[in-house]
Amino acid sequence: MCAYHLAGRISAVVFAIVCLAGLPVAAEDDPFAPRSTGGPQAIKPPPEGGVVASPMLTGQADSAQEGEGDAAEEAEEVPYCEVVVVSPDGDPVDGADVFLTRRTIAPVLEDNVPVPNHGMLVRQTEQGGKFVLPLVENHGYVFAVHPSGCAEQPMQDVFDAQRLELQPYGRVEGVVYVGDEPGAGLDVVLSYDVIPPRGTGRVHLMYRTVTDAEGRFSFESAPPGMGRVAIEYASPWGQRQLSHARPVDIVSGETAEVVLGGTGRPVIGRIEAPDDPQSQRPWAIEHASILPLVRVTVADAKRDLAKYRNRQSYHVAAGPDGAFRAEDVEAGAYRLVARIRESIDGSPVKGRVMGKLEHVFTVPGMPEGRSDDPLDLGALTFEAVRIVEKAWR
Repeated sequence: MCAYHLAGRISAVVFAIVCLAGLPVAAEDDPFAPRSTGGPQAIKPPPEGGVVASPMLTGQADSAQEGEGDAAEEAEEVPYCEVVVVSPDGDPVDGADVFLTRRTIAPVLEDNVPVPNHGMLVRQTEQGGKFVLPLVENHGYVFAVHPSGCAEQPMQDVFDAQRLELQPYGRVEGVVYVGDEPGAGLDVVLSYDVIPPRGTGRVHLMYRTVTDAEGRFSFESAPPGMGRVAIEYASPWGQRQLSHARPVDIVSGETAEVVLGGTGRPVIGRIEAPDDPQSQRPWAIEHASILPLVRVTVADAKRDLAKYRNRQSYHVAAGPDGAFRAEDVEAGAYRLVARIRESIDGSPVKGRVMGKLEHVFTVPGMPEGRSDDPLDLGALTFEAVRIVEKAWR
């Protein structure tokens, strides 16, 4: 790894730690911060002309580091202003977290904590609900969260209005079934279908919770929008996969209900190695899932939004002997896809790819939409992939 990429990764981790710890980011590390000698959280009036010079804001940070003062002198001036964040009742909100994005980056927030990303910076409103907003090059969106509500608007609109109004949260509740039994202790994820034009820098939100003994769950503070609730499964080696998703429309001040699983039928089978010497070495199924036969992409949302939002995939649990099972697969045409790796100490994480599988099948219709009788796909042989031996192994 080159020193440039290593430094970028280290800085991303340091920034994430600072954000998670709730500490202010020093001005020299925060390109959105006005350069001032007041405290790192102090809000200072804009300098004359309402602009601030910063090479990092204008995409010249790397050259400024290499050329030491030359690029810094050429940095463009960036206008900024004070913005007031107000609650749904119109009162200024202190302590709201504000996330600023760039147009070319689509950052992710998990439980309102940013995944390390150079395309997003975090601010917090001070007394009077104020924060400093620069109109940076490639500006994207402003997203704010507070116990009283949330808001997302284009940065240009917020800059012009110098005001950001929070909207009340909605609420999502539901239940998970595995077959006809409650799905207790399962991870559930709430995400959002963000369908912007390419290059708008919209924030992607994700919230997690766990079902109770009766399979029930709730998200008490859900931002309004086109939500998507799914079960999240984790493999023994840490890979995560969403399954049995359902769309949900979240409206401010209202509760939306959703049911996951409990329809369709189980799908079972066994994955086997082909009869060749290379495939006889230890192997394991790294990943397997059931996907629609016809691929659905974000491009389909422009033609058929309902089809895009109802896209479906299913988690496939696979054992060390190749046996697999997927629960509650609804009627339709599907493809089972799997990736096989060389098994090292019982895990495929460090092994090389040995094979792949794509099997097309159909789940027939069922009375009342569900059945306890599994659909058995039988023995499926994966396609071997040539393994190149490496001298350092």
